[in-house]
Amino acid sequence: MNAKNLLIDVEKIIRIYGTDSYKRFLIKLGLWNRNDNLIRVKTKLGRFWLSPKNSSMFWAIEEIIGDNIYHNKINISNNDIILDLGMNIGVYSIYAANRYGAKVIGVEPVSSAYKLALKNVSENGLEKLILPINYAVANRSGDELKIWVDEDNDKLNSAYQDWRSNKKNYELAKTIAFKELLKKFKPTIIKCDIEGGEWKIFFENKDNLARMKKTVRYVVMELHNISENNNNYHDMEEIFIDINYKTQLILNPNASDIALLYAWK
Repeated sequence: MNAKNLLIDVEKIIRIYGTDSYKRFLIKLGLWNRNDNLIRVKTKLGRFWLSPKNSSMFWAIEEIIGDNIYHNKINISNNDIILDLGMNIGVYSIYAANRYGAKVIGVEPVSSAYKLALKNVSENGLEKLILPINYAVANRSGDELKIWVDEDNDKLNSAYQDWRSNKKNYELAKTIAFKELLKKFKPTIIKCDIEGGEWKIFFENKDNLARMKKTVRYVVMELHNISENNNNYHDMEEIFIDINYKTQLILNPNASDIALLYAWK
């Protein structure tokens, strides 16, 4: 695998070209291709290796670092322990560790994303703050979960084959129980973006909520409306209200199959 050790300022690209037009910039630099070459990008709160074919990562960098979408309800400090469910290549984990000095446990099932997360943690010198683990979070440990992989968009990797794209390839990921993560790490904050898996570990397992409530003061979760399940976003919001969390549900006016839920004490 070749890697292009060229720093590209993502925030400047977005400012000049716009989020949806950055591809023109990469083409102009000769960096856009369909192979596995990596490029290194920089932001004000971290440097990241990523594949130029994976356009969603630039959008993720903008919303996580530029817009700070995950942290608009509470203050975060270096006393917090963050459980990052759906770590992907580590953008959020690195952002949280760099900005707040928080400890982060990142859970990522897809091997290619996990390897890039390890590389990115090392790139930023954050090995003492961030612990990536290569598992799929589930209700039981020791199983194998089929994760469908989108070759062009890491953010669409999912246990659901037809989530936003018709995926042809999959890999088997070892599972780790959500309750074990809660018991071992005692997180105070949970960020969850697991492409539909949130309904199984939160909504379908109320025992997990009781365990979570003991230490977790803030949850931010992307909700995905998986067509085969006919999910209702307000149902997820209600289970947090029932255990005395304050909530805010933000629907996406441009995409009815995704929403953002905040829950905090």
